[in-house]
Amino acid sequence: IHGYLSVAERWTDNLFYTSDDTDSDFVTHVTPGIRLSLPGTKEDLLAISTATTSPGGLTFDRLADPENRQFQAYLSYSPEMEFYHDHS
Repeated sequence: IHGYLSVAERWTDNLFYTSDDTDSDFVTHVTPGIRLSLPGTKEDLLAISTATTSPGGLTFDRLADPENRQFQAYLSYSPEMEFYHDHS
């Protein structure tokens, strides 16, 4: 089980994507998430990355040992929330 939290801040000069009457604002993105990988192992085989959609959060490596064939199933839930500074 791997829980994570991602927070990002951005500024936009055209919040509503209009050609006239543009509004600017700061937008905060909060993304909590949880990832379940099966089967679990007691060894730390590779680093888990929350920015990948690879099974179990494991990144692909074309130089990996071909004899080390491991399979994992995963379930990931990651909702994204946006908060605006000046607009609701």
